[in-house]
Amino acid sequence: MKQTTMGFRLVLLVSMATVVMCNLKIASFNIKWLSVNKVANNNTITIIKRVLQRYDIISLIEVREDHAIHNLVQSLNMDNKDNPYGVLVSKKLGRSVHYTESYAVLYRMNSVFVQEVYQHPDHADVFAREPYTVLFHSLDSRPANFLYIVLHTQPTDTPAELDHMVSAYDNITNEMGIQNAIIAGDLNADCRYLSHTRHDHSLLFTDSRFTWLIDSDVDTTVSTSSDCAYDRFIVAGDVKNSVVPNSARVYNFQLDMNLTYNETIAVSDHFPIEMELSS
Repeated sequence: MKQTTMGFRLVLLVSMATVVMCNLKIASFNIKWLSVNKVANNNTITIIKRVLQRYDIISLIEVREDHAIHNLVQSLNMDNKDNPYGVLVSKKLGRSVHYTESYAVLYRMNSVFVQEVYQHPDHADVFAREPYTVLFHSLDSRPANFLYIVLHTQPTDTPAELDHMVSAYDNITNEMGIQNAIIAGDLNADCRYLSHTRHDHSLLFTDSRFTWLIDSDVDTTVSTSSDCAYDRFIVAGDVKNSVVPNSARVYNFQLDMNLTYNETIAVSDHFPIEMELSS
């Protein structure tokens, strides 16, 4: 009996030693009008899938058709049968009947669990596309529980929407009972939509609870004629202490995959932004 117990302990220790904790890879990508036609293009969807496969969690912005995102995830999972993706899709957002979009959040089901989803109730209509929040439980990172909040600001209202994001964060965290958060998305937080002066006086920037990770001198756009840090990560709570140093950056898939400009712009006019949480 003693030998059996010792043998069991040895197997357990060996098994524990073989567990490799990995950093959690997180991204956000304004994918520019994701439609069924876009997903049906073989070259474009191949590039998109190569981008998505880099991450454990990624938000997609400007999802125009629900069928498009579900077709994309189905195709993605054909290549990832051992580590499939789940997807959450917000309601249609936007003030115009002629243009609406959804947020989609993809996540590796072997890496994180979805605990709750929350759509901020924008009763005063201060957001053109109100923030969409997912409460994740991570198997690989600390903090284990955190909010992933997606936002796509209206370019002409960017300063006001970023100011209102502070009270939206308070509403979301009070509702969900957790302060740890990553705010991610196309915030249009640069150039003509948010000057450096407006940025420096934004309530979301001056409030010490929040840390901006993508610097204003970074270019998140594909165009060679623009140099704007539209896409950002903003972290709060214990997430601040878990971000892997220098992991918050732009992923230039054009350079990495040796693509032409036309191949790249067919995917999007933005590059994804990415970051890692330590295990």
